[in-house]
Amino acid sequence: MEQIEASAPKAAKELPTTLPTTLPAALAGQREVQLSIELARQLALENNLELRVELFEPAVAREQVTEEEARFEALFTTSVNYDKTD
Repeated sequence: MEQIEASAPKAAKELPTTLPTTLPAALAGQREVQLSIELARQLALENNLELRVELFEPAVAREQVTEEEARFEALFTTSVNYDKTD
């Protein structure tokens, strides 16, 4: 097994005290947009796919109730026999 010698930690570079004035290359094409809480909430609700699915739940539930009610509807059947004897 190889021995690893401990060394003194290197001094960390000083952190900048101001924000960078340019965006990183990955974000260069993006721009800053002012967004209110109300607009953020509205956009989140409009683009939430789970909520869109939930909008179909009442219609599905109505169909299930209709299907169950149909089980108890009256069923009318008839049969006719005719015999002729001499």
